[in-house]
Amino acid sequence: MAHVTADPGAIIGRQRDKFDSLWSGGHRQPMSADRIRFRLWAKYLVEPIVEVGSGDGLLARTFPTLRILSVDQSTVGLRTTPDPRVAATLEHLPIRSGHARTIVAAEVLEHTGDPERALAECRRIARPDARLLLSVPTLPLAAPEALVARRRIGEWPTADNLPRWDPHHERRYDPEELLAQLSRAGWDATEVIPLFGTATTALLCIGEPITRNLFGRTIPLAQYGARLDRLWSRLDRHSSLAVVCRPTAV
Repeated sequence: MAHVTADPGAIIGRQRDKFDSLWSGGHRQPMSADRIRFRLWAKYLVEPIVEVGSGDGLLARTFPTLRILSVDQSTVGLRTTPDPRVAATLEHLPIRSGHARTIVAAEVLEHTGDPERALAECRRIARPDARLLLSVPTLPLAAPEALVARRRIGEWPTADNLPRWDPHHERRYDPEELLAQLSRAGWDATEVIPLFGTATTALLCIGEPITRNLFGRTIPLAQYGARLDRLWSRLDRHSSLAVVCRPTAV
């Protein structure tokens, strides 16, 4: 894990400012990375559903027939989010204990001030039969993303130079470290799924920018790379990890 600030409050404030600025442009449409994650999550979405770090409510807008409680610290993002919605940090969720059957935390743990407290809060609001659907960015990177980062900053991306090549994240995860953190917070990983391998990141980091330059819009090509990634998944490096968890039996 990298770029960990000693003061969780400083992280919370920094991330809130970043996302207030990001969401000020209005809600966005699903990108390739979102489509890949949502295709993975869809079969697990059982009400009551809570999405923590919901941003501008993309999950709730993508699955409008489901009642999804969206939680985010950015009130700017919540403006375009369907009800129900609530402004809060992940470290202090204003939700009663044992409420949720599905908790979604997609690409959010790396933005939190206190990741273990956030995971413990997710555990507190979970029913005994709940699932936590979690994804985080990892390190080392898939080769195409690493090459793009190296070209941008002039050296290979590492944990030490994270602020230069990935300034929006407070940390990236080693898979074993993430699983240990989940275990300490009361979660058992039932599925561990590598995401964004060589094919996907080549399309995401190289192919899609080319389409944007040529046509003035991004064509979501990378979602089709996920099928190719699965062919050689065990031999590949991946830039993200998805984990499906159950509450640890007490």
